[in-house]
Amino acid sequence: MYQQPPLPEPSGADLPSPLFLPRPGWGGQIKKWLRQNLYSAIFRGILLGAALLIITSIIRAPDGPTVQEPIPTIDENTVAQVALPGDGLSQLAARALDEWLSRNAAVELDAVQHLYVVDRMTRIAVLVSSRMPPLIHPGEIVRFPSTFIQTAADEAKALTVWQYRAWTRLLP
Repeated sequence: MYQQPPLPEPSGADLPSPLFLPRPGWGGQIKKWLRQNLYSAIFRGILLGAALLIITSIIRAPDGPTVQEPIPTIDENTVAQVALPGDGLSQLAARALDEWLSRNAAVELDAVQHLYVVDRMTRIAVLVSSRMPPLIHPGEIVRFPSTFIQTAADEAKALTVWQYRAWTRLLP
């Protein structure tokens, strides 16, 4: 036969009740999260710090220095060019050649010959000044002798058909 369980006491002391365990508050949750994600928190902190440093350095950065262009001495035997920020020997050689061509209207060069002369002037400037690598600083004056420019222009006029074709490939 089936037996029934005993009846509880009328006071209710025997009644089963739920256990109340307090969950951790926000402080406990942060502590638990940091325990599980410590390295990612450090990485995020470093990224945030780096971003803040970059932003403050950009905001506080002074305007770029202004380069005052010194006036080169004008000489009939040389063509002088002043280096601006971002200029290299090739840019200076091209400007010097353009200035020399404006002085010597009798000499006319097409685009291929102009490229050849600029290349020769750049190579001569590197050899004469022993620049390796050919670094130019803003404000520096580079002088190109007119005799070298004239010699390079004569060589450009005397290019063979094959040489001319090879230099043509370098043009856009």
